[in-house]
Parts: sequence; structure tokens; C-alpha cells
Amino acid sequence: MRTVAAVLALGLAGCGVYSMRFDPPAAPPVAGERQPLDVSVVLGDVEFYMHGRRQALDEAQLDEIGADFVQAASPARLVRSVLPRGRSADLYVDTVRRVRPGGMTPRRSAYQILAFPFALVPGFPYPWNFAIDREVRIRGRIRDTPVLRRRYRQRYTAVIWGRGYWSLMFDDPLRAVEGERLAIALAEAIDADRDVFERFAAAVRADDPSAPGLGDR
Repeated sequence: MRTVAAVLALGLAGCGVYSMRFDPPAAPPVAGERQPLDVSVVLGDVEFYMHGRRQALDEAQLDEIGADFVQAASPARLVRSVLPRGRSADLYVDTVRRVRPGGMTPRRSAYQILAFPFALVPGFPYPWNFAIDREVRIRGRIRDTPVLRRRYRQRYTAVIWGRGYWSLMFDDPLRAVEGERLAIALAEAIDADRDVFERFAAAVRADDPSAPGLGDR
């Protein structure tokens, strides 16, 4: 048992990532690029899948993602206010993120194969490419009445250099940038359907859940 623990400790000693980027790249939203919507928003439901299996997320992890979302979205002034997870808001941002291996270039594939014996050494640079399929659902409510449901799909690749083969075996480095990615998704959704969200904001100000022109997509 002690031997197993020692091997595991050695393997984890170099865990983590050297770098991570996304293809295509996506810049965080910047304050002043958009007129803020006169609504509040909060992180809603979060589901992660890796290789087709759902990942368990405890409340602490969900709260951390919610706090990261507040930190990323608030300075961009996309909306009037970004609230902590668990609060009631006008808009709710739900997400389902599915991750699988994919997008590896021939050069990186060759390196991955040739470097594998050395990658078992903690800290040895080892590449990973993951294809990410994300669905973002934005829900709007007025007086507890659902009046807006919009769905958006994002597909991109995460290019990661890990600290050895085991670097991604015991942690999800994508979770650290989840708040920023959701802020980007919210900005893209508002840009894509600006007229819809402005009508929703007007309905919120009028406290009118029967306002036409919202609905589902």
C-alpha cells in the first residue's frame, strides 16, 4: 500500500499544465464594446462530460465556477449586474460541455507517440488536444414565468501542454477557464440576438411576462 501511495505521489508531483490555448481563439468581452442590457444574470445549471461520461461536480466546484463567471462577466458590462450562483435573476446561463480527444495535428500526434516513454516522468511536456462541444442555454424569467429560451452551440479545440502523461488524469484544467468561456458565450449570444434580448429587457422593465416576440429557439 505504501508503495502504491509513493508511486501515486511521484506521478502527481509534476501534475498541472504548462500552457493552454483554444482554436479558434476567443477574446474575453471588453467593457464599452456593447451597451449593457438592463437585466441581471446568474449562472444556472452546469453539466460536464468527458469521453461520454458525466463528471461529478460538488457544490464547492459549482460555486467556484459561478464566482469565476461573475469575475469574468462583470467588468465587461454585458448586463446591469452579474449575480453569485444561487441568486434569483432575470437571465440564467446553463451550459453542457462535452469533451473528447480530437483535433490533434500529425506533428503533435507523432510527438505524443515518440515522447510517451518520457512522459511518464513528472514534469515532461506532453501534448493533449480535446474537441469541445458546448451547448449554452439562456433562460429568461419574469415574475417566475419562463418567457425566453435560447440555445447556442460552440465547437472548438483545447490545445494543452501538460506536465507529464498524468497531468490531466486527476484534474480538469478546463474548469479553471470555465467562467471566462461562459462570459464569452454570453457576449456572443447577445451579439447574435441583440433585438431579442433588448425586447426581453423592456419586458422586464414593464414587468410584463406576456410580451410578444421572445419565445424559444
